[in-house]
Amino acid sequence: RIPRLRMSLVVMFTTSLQISRRHSICRTFCSLTTKRPTTAELANAGSSYAPVQRRAVPRELQELTETTEPAETTRALSSKTSPRKVKSVAELHIAHCEAMISSTRGGPAVEDQCWKWAGLRACKLAENMKARDLAACAATFARAGRRDMRLFFVLAQEAISKSQDFGCRDAAQMLAAYATASVRNEPLLEALGSRLAKIATEEQRPKELHDALLVAIAAHDKLELQELSAYSLISEAAGFGSELGEAAEARPIEASR
Repeated sequence: RIPRLRMSLVVMFTTSLQISRRHSICRTFCSLTTKRPTTAELANAGSSYAPVQRRAVPRELQELTETTEPAETTRALSSKTSPRKVKSVAELHIAHCEAMISSTRGGPAVEDQCWKWAGLRACKLAENMKARDLAACAATFARAGRRDMRLFFVLAQEAISKSQDFGCRDAAQMLAAYATASVRNEPLLEALGSRLAKIATEEQRPKELHDALLVAIAAHDKLELQELSAYSLISEAAGFGSELGEAAEARPIEASR
């Protein structure tokens, strides 16, 4: 029995020795394969991209981010990218109407329905339209030959309330559109004519003022509204006396944008 006991003790000692050696080998292997980051690496960890992220980021942006300060990076990027202008809903609708002028799909019945819908849509958008949008919308319908009286009335009401926002080109385009469509609206011509006469009294007159005055005079003549007070104001501002017929012939009516 004693030899057997000795033999079992030897086996247990040998087994425990092998296990301890295996543990020491594993610890050595882990210490060699796992490297702890240094203080410098931890400090630079937040200012650079990870290797996987570098491959996903454009090289130009990566160089700017790693070599410049945040404020310098913003200025560098803003200088290379121009701001994009987002069109309003009214501008998009006017562009759609302009495209409809050259479109002949579906026949006259379909075109009438499309322009009817476009007119109703423009009436809803007129309240939020700017001066240039009102003029462009009226010019588009006039050029298309669509004499939508409800739309022209709504556009005129908005233009009268926003007459102080009209410049020379917008006012001339608006008046030319109503003359082309043969829509008589005395309050509109009075408001925009007075607006052009007021611009003529400013110290710095726009270069397009004289042409705008000629278009306004021609619009009054075509619609036979010479009795309006604005007619005498714009004719005087244009430098014409009693020869107003020559002024009307000098600038034909155009409803172009």
